[in-house]
Amino acid sequence: MKPEEKSRIKIDELLELSGWSVVDVSDLDSNSNKAFAIREVSMKDGTRADYILYYKYKVLAILEAKKFNNTLSGVEEQSENYANNIPDYMDSSNLFFIYESNGY
Repeated sequence: MKPEEKSRIKIDELLELSGWSVVDVSDLDSNSNKAFAIREVSMKDGTRADYILYYKYKVLAILEAKKFNNTLSGVEEQSENYANNIPDYMDSSNLFFIYESNGY
C-alpha cells in the first residue's frame, strides 16, 4: 500500500467519525440530506480532487490528501486549483474551505 493510500484510510475514518458519509462519486445519492465526502472527483481541468465535502447539493470544501511524512505547506496552490475547477454539475457557491491533510 502506498503512503498516500494509508493517509486516505485515516482521513476516511476521521471524516466518518465527524459525520460525513465517505463515498465514491458513482455512489453519491444526490437526493439524500446526508453530508458526503466524495472521493476522487474529476475536476473540469482533468485533475482529480481527493475529497469534496458536499451537503444539500452544494460543495462546502475541498480536502487534499498527502502522505503522512509530507509537509502540507506548498500544496495550497494544488488545492486552490481544485477549488477553481469544480465540475459544472456541482454548485460551488458555498465553497468556503480548502483543506490539506495527511490524516494525522
